[in-house]
Amino acid sequence: YRYVSDNETLLKGVYCVRPGSYLKITSKDIKEYIYYNIPGYGVKKTKISDKQFEDAVVKSVKSRLVSDVEVGVQLSGGVDSSIAMHIANHGNGKIKSFSMIFDNLEYSEEEYIRKVLEVSGGEPYMYKMPKVDYLEALKETTWNFEAPVNHHGSVQLHYLCKSAQEKVNVILTGEGADELLGGYSWYPASMFCNSSNLVWRIRTLSHKIRHKDNMYWEDKQNYTDEEKFILADSQTPPCLIEGLRPQLNYKSVLDKRKKMYYSCNGMGVEKKLNYEMKTYMVELRLSQDKVSMASSMECRVRFVEQDLVEIV
Repeated sequence: YRYVSDNETLLKGVYCVRPGSYLKITSKDIKEYIYYNIPGYGVKKTKISDKQFEDAVVKSVKSRLVSDVEVGVQLSGGVDSSIAMHIANHGNGKIKSFSMIFDNLEYSEEEYIRKVLEVSGGEPYMYKMPKVDYLEALKETTWNFEAPVNHHGSVQLHYLCKSAQEKVNVILTGEGADELLGGYSWYPASMFCNSSNLVWRIRTLSHKIRHKDNMYWEDKQNYTDEEKFILADSQTPPCLIEGLRPQLNYKSVLDKRKKMYYSCNGMGVEKKLNYEMKTYMVELRLSQDKVSMASSMECRVRFVEQDLVEIV
């Protein structure tokens, strides 16, 4: 998974406070209290219309534009950041956008960024990753993150925030939309199939293609639908882990993840979305927050506003 969840950390005997909870410390003991949990099935009584959802998204974006300093937008050219850019710049035309681009067009999103800017307008700033020693850049990013870097874009994000900080001190980001709205590749199969076998097949085929010379790509274990979904979210399938580190007990890791999954509210896809928001999204936000604050940049997440989360 490239990260730890719940209240665990990489340090033995050291724990963190779980999302949505707080600790009350007295001379006698330490007690944990949950002050917020994501609503699940049975809590949301009615379906919402497209217009209600659109209004909630607009409200969420506009609420994060309230500031006593100038606010910019982190624009990747993807759906999430493009929507935010369009809403933020509507009737304004002066919102600054900040993007990372690359000389290699195969990896650069500049084409899509420019298409968004043609429609939304604004004042664009595009930065190319400087020609630095990548290992040194990774070391600097890791130092600021205070843990092994878990996301491949963290180094680029670090340089983007460093550059954008010369123009603004607050920036809107697109994090959270994939977890809230099921944007990852393993969700469609979960939504349209009673069994997540297709999810597992897609994930396995993907690893077979990427690791065609590796004999450990095929996993012959019999997993439940829930286990297949949880493992589809991992960065490395058990079959590869077994080949690289036979002594590692990945079943214990899976058991911990299953416990977190079953503790989530909701049923079916909704439970999966809540699980994703309580695991991967937490670590993704933590990474974004730490890397941006290293440059004194405040990142605001527009798709994880409480009212929006609770109506979806």
